[in-house]
Amino acid sequence: MGKIIIILFLLSLVACSPQGYRFSGNIDSEFYSEQTGNLKEILALHELNAEYALLIASDGIAVLISEPSFPRIEIYLDAKKISTRSEFLPPVSNLNDLSEIVIYNWKHPVVDRQTPFSLRLLELQFLGESSLNGHLVRKYQLSE
Repeated sequence: MGKIIIILFLLSLVACSPQGYRFSGNIDSEFYSEQTGNLKEILALHELNAEYALLIASDGIAVLISEPSFPRIEIYLDAKKISTRSEFLPPVSNLNDLSEIVIYNWKHPVVDRQTPFSLRLLELQFLGESSLNGHLVRKYQLSE
């Protein structure tokens, strides 16, 4: 009986843990992370060089930010979801349930005039842009 309770407890921990978010785009290989904290520090931890980052939530809303904005955005765990927030960037940067971070850097090889980042961007519809404290953010929605 005790072993069954322990097994059920361990299974509940696995079921309740966040899946994390995927890193993709102009990087050597895609991977998942559950790392929280400052975006610039997370990128440094994973040894990723980026000029732009496209942050995509599970509902299809995405924001594109540039490297100067990376230190201004936090990735955090709340209610078993990984989300983003910033007091310095426009409110559109506050995403619920982050599912993917798509990295752009100019060093990635171009094939047929495309990179993994540009191909991913083609899947999105541009909705608008806003600025706050000198930081420009572009908002997108995954196309259906």
